[in-house]
Amino acid sequence: AEASLKYAFEKLELDEVLCLAPKVNTPSIALMERIGMTYVKDFIHTRLPEESVLNPCVLYRIKRKQTIA
Repeated sequence: AEASLKYAFEKLELDEVLCLAPKVNTPSIALMERIGMTYVKDFIHTRLPEESVLNPCVLYRIKRKQTIA
């Protein structure tokens, strides 16, 4: 995950990276938080059936300036 962020910010020169995961996927959410991503919101993924176990989802983000020490 950290290598992916490094690539996104240094090679692709992105200003921010977004990440989503089903709310039930607590290991992925923990990883997003561990690498410094910030919770944005819960949402219903429109490409999944609303009653799916994979809904709702969570959205996290991290900006390049958050990673610069």
